[in-house]
Amino acid sequence: MKTLQSKMIMLTVIILVFMAGLWLFLNNQHQLTIEKYNSILQRYMAMNELTNLSTEAVKQLNGYTNNPSKETEARFSYAVEKLERNYVELPALINSGNMTTLLNFKNMIASLVETMKLSAKDTERQEKNSALTRLEEAIQVNKFVHEEMLSLLNQELNTYNDFYVRMIRQSADLRKLGFWSLGLASALLFLFSYQFVGSITRPVRTLATAAREISAGNFDKPIEIKGRDELSLLTLTMNRMRISIKNLIEEMSIKAQLEKDLRDHKLLLKESELRSLQNQINPHFLFNTLNMLAKKAYLEGAEETSELIASVSGLLRYNLRSLKGMVTLREELHVIQEYLIIQKARFGSRVGYELKLDESCFTVPIPCMTLQPFVENAIIHAIEPLEQGGTIRIEVIRQNEQVIIEIADDGGGMKEEQIAAFFHFRDHDPEESITVGTTTGIGIPNVIRRLQLYCGTDDVVQISSDKDKGTVIRLTLPQQGGNKG
Repeated sequence: MKTLQSKMIMLTVIILVFMAGLWLFLNNQHQLTIEKYNSILQRYMAMNELTNLSTEAVKQLNGYTNNPSKETEARFSYAVEKLERNYVELPALINSGNMTTLLNFKNMIASLVETMKLSAKDTERQEKNSALTRLEEAIQVNKFVHEEMLSLLNQELNTYNDFYVRMIRQSADLRKLGFWSLGLASALLFLFSYQFVGSITRPVRTLATAAREISAGNFDKPIEIKGRDELSLLTLTMNRMRISIKNLIEEMSIKAQLEKDLRDHKLLLKESELRSLQNQINPHFLFNTLNMLAKKAYLEGAEETSELIASVSGLLRYNLRSLKGMVTLREELHVIQEYLIIQKARFGSRVGYELKLDESCFTVPIPCMTLQPFVENAIIHAIEPLEQGGTIRIEVIRQNEQVIIEIADDGGGMKEEQIAAFFHFRDHDPEESITVGTTTGIGIPNVIRRLQLYCGTDDVVQISSDKDKGTVIRLTLPQQGGNKG
């Protein structure tokens, strides 16, 4: 597998090798030109050095001739010796273009040396006239040496003129080659770098697009990236993740649908069981019997008993109504009063209740059997356990286009876990939806769920409780009614 690191190393190596090769080639060509130029320059300098040495030797000879001494003699001897050392190197400067002229130049230098030595000997023998004559000859030969030197340099220039032209052209060509090579190298490196960067950025853009598709919930489009690097491995992993998430969501959807169907089925079963319990008693026979007992008690002067029997009759008649029906708040409050009358007769002074009702709210629709389960819960769990009993307070007010119903008790209060359990519908066993020991057979969680579905909001019921101070249940209902379906 070609990793991104190996690709980057390969790109770096290619760039370095190409630039190093180009530099070596241009540097080698430049070095060859410089060496050739130095060779020619050395020839010119060697020839010019001979001319300068010959002039210096003649000068020292003149000094020795006019002022003979050991010092002037030593200077002359040193100048001649130096001229002879350079004279020996002349054959190395010979080529096909300067052979004749260079041989003449060599012979002139030899003649000059010979003449200067003879003049020095005449001076040493104190032959003044002969020494001066030979000095004049040496001066004349030195002039010829200079002239021959100029001729030789001219021939050298003619000989190497073509070389100079080629060298200039070669320098210009190398300069052009350097620019073209640099341009070509830059273009190739740009294309290679573009291809290299594209091989990284294109898969990254594809992965980014795929990530957006997955985040938007589209799990059906596969991610396709060709290659054998880390990005292809990442693509393979993302494809597996996409398929896993898709399968997991499908499984969760199926499970959620199954759970919903199961809850609906159990709720239907619960209502069927409740209707079955209701149908076990002949309502008409029961109501007729209770009405007969109420009238008989009234005729016998037991007005309190008659009123109590009438309350029981009304309560049972209301409880046997369909749970799917809608009633007015007036009807709900009326049956609550009937229920409280029965509980007052049962517990006596241990149970008290206070009603503070806004009659303008009586026409507000409300699901059947909404308030009685809350009141029953307060009687059974808050008032009944206390030896001294307690008081139920019911208040109905209108507030900001809403109807507020508060059911409060002064019992021992509830724990936070108990309050939270009322709102966790999925944690309740459906069998608990039918509450044994109550007149309605309906549990608080079921009532809260019905109100939430009716009002279309989850905060329709708020419950607050303080230990040893009591519990307040607050219902917030829409003034115009909620969902009827």
